Amino acid sequence: MTTFRSGAELLCDALEQAGVEFVFGVPGTQTVEIYDALRSSRIRAVVPTHELAAAFMANGYARASGKPGVILTISGPGVAFVPAGLAEARLDGVPLVHFSIAPATGPTVEPSFQAFDQAALLRPLVKAAFRANERSDIPGVVREALALAAAPDPGPVFVEFAPPALREQGVGIEAFTAAAVATEREPNSHSLDAILDALAAAQRPVLLVACDCSESAESLATLAAAGRLPIVVPTPHRGVLPEDDPWTVCSDDQRTSFNRIQEFVASADLVVVLGTRLTHVATAGFCLALAPERVVCVSDTGSTLPHGYSARLIAGCAPKEFLSRAMSVATRFVSTWSGDELAKWQQRFAAEKPADPPEPLVNGGTPASFFAALRAALPRNAILVTDSGLHQVLTRRHFQVLAPRGFIFPSEFQSMAFGLPAALGAKLAAPSRPVVVVIGDGGFAMSGLDLLTAARDSIPVVVIVFNDGQLNLIRLQQAREFGRSHGVELLVPDLAQFARAVSVGYGAADDDLARVVRGALSSPAPTLVEVIVSDSRSILGVRAKSLARETVRRAIGQRAVSWLKRRLG
Repeated sequence: MTTFRSGAELLCDALEQAGVEFVFGVPGTQTVEIYDALRSSRIRAVVPTHELAAAFMANGYARASGKPGVILTISGPGVAFVPAGLAEARLDGVPLVHFSIAPATGPTVEPSFQAFDQAALLRPLVKAAFRANERSDIPGVVREALALAAAPDPGPVFVEFAPPALREQGVGIEAFTAAAVATEREPNSHSLDAILDALAAAQRPVLLVACDCSESAESLATLAAAGRLPIVVPTPHRGVLPEDDPWTVCSDDQRTSFNRIQEFVASADLVVVLGTRLTHVATAGFCLALAPERVVCVSDTGSTLPHGYSARLIAGCAPKEFLSRAMSVATRFVSTWSGDELAKWQQRFAAEKPADPPEPLVNGGTPASFFAALRAALPRNAILVTDSGLHQVLTRRHFQVLAPRGFIFPSEFQSMAFGLPAALGAKLAAPSRPVVVVIGDGGFAMSGLDLLTAARDSIPVVVIVFNDGQLNLIRLQQAREFGRSHGVELLVPDLAQFARAVSVGYGAADDDLARVVRGALSSPAPTLVEVIVSDSRSILGVRAKSLARETVRRAIGQRAVSWLKRRLG
C-alpha cells in the first residue's frame, strides 16, 4: 500500500532516522504542520518560555550528549530571538541545527509580514545556511545539516523550509537522498608517525587538550598513566580527565596563577596539542606562550593552529585515532615525569589561586568551603552548569570537576541567561546524571521563568541561586576602578514564594547545604536552592582603597584646572 507523507512528516522521519530525540522551540503559526507531525513521532518537543532559551537548551543538550541539539522556530521574531545562542555555540564549538521557515514575501517578492533576510542575519554565526524549497529536498538537507554541525570544528547550522514544501503531500521517501558529510578525517600517516616518534623521544612531553575528546576520555587517561604523560586541560575541556587524576594539570587561569600555568608548559620539551581550539578562554586571553619548535599538533580539523600559534609538525587526524596509535607505542616513551613531581606542581597550582576579583562571603563562609561542601554532596558523575558572572568565576576557582562533560558554562561568548536552560537540556541528554546549575540573581531574572518548563516537563534539576541583589562582577569592577557603583542593583523576588508559584521545591542553603542538595537530588521535581552572598572584608577594603584613590585623582585634577585658569586667565 502506498504511503503518502507531507513535507513536515518527512522532516520528522529524517530527524528520527538521524537519532534526534528532542526538538527545542516555541510553536507558532508557521510551524503548525511540523508540530502536528511531531505529535505522532518519537521525538519529544520541549517548549521553553522563548526561543533564546530554546537555543541554550539545545546547547546544554549537545554539550552533555555530544550529539547535535535541534532548535525549531517560526520565521521573523522566532529567528530574531535565537542569535545569541547560535553565537555561543559557534564560538564554543557546539553542534546545533536551527530549523525555521523561509520568510514570507509579498506580490513583488519583497519581504512581507514578519519577514527579513534571516540567512543574512545568521550567516556570520553559523557554519552554513541551507534552504529546502521542495518537499523532496527535505530529507537530504536535514541529513547534511546534522552531519555538518557535528563534523570537525563543530558548530551551528541554519536551515529554512519553504512553507509549500512542508504542506505538500507525496509518496514517502524511505531513505535519505544526500551523501553524508564526513565527520572524521583520514589520518595523515606520515605526519602522525613523525609526531609519535617525537613523543616517544621526548623526555618531558605534555599533551594539551584543544578539542572535545570526551568520547575518548578513557583512552586519554590510560595513555597518560602508561606513558607518564601529563595532560594539560584548559578551562573549556575541564573534566575530560578527573581533576583528582595524578596526571591531570588543570590550566584554568581562574583556578591558579597564570604564571604557574606558563611555567609548567614551558618546562616541557614537547607540547602535543590535541585539536586546534586554542581559544581566548583556553589560553588565558592568548597569553599562553608556545614555542613553535617544541609544538606538534594533531589537527582534528586538518587546519593549522589559530591566533598566531604554530607547530613544527601537524597531522590531520581524529583524536581517537591518535590516542589509539599513541597507546600502541607507549612502551617506547622515555618520559622522566614522575607522579611525585606532578603532585608538587598540583600543590603549587592549588596554593596560588587568583585574588582578583575579590571573593564575597557565600552562605556566610568562604567560597572555597561552599564549593567543597557542594562537591562532597554530589556524585562524581554530576554535571555542574553555570551562567555568566561572579558565580562562574568562583565555581571555576573552587569546584573540582571529576567526569567528562561534567562542567558546562558559556565560554567564549559568555551569555547571561545561559545557565538554567542549558541545565535543562543537559538533564534531558543525561537523565541518569545529577544536574546542578549555579546562577546569579541577575541570570535568574533573565531565565527564572524556565522553571515553569522544568516543572511542566518534570525535569529534576537543582537550581542554586546566588542572591546578592547585584550584578556583582560588574559592581566589583566598578568598585575597583572608581570606589563606587552604578546601574547594578537588582530587585530580587522572594525566592521561596517564587518557587511555590511555579510549583518547584525550595531550600535555603544556610540550613545545611549538603542535606539540602542531597534532598533536592532525590526529588523527582526541580528544586530551587537559595544562597545568600554578601560583601567580605576584602571587598570592602578594595572599595575603600579605590574610593580614596579616585577622590585624590579628582581633587588633583580640579586643582590643576584651577591653576591653569589662573595662569591663563
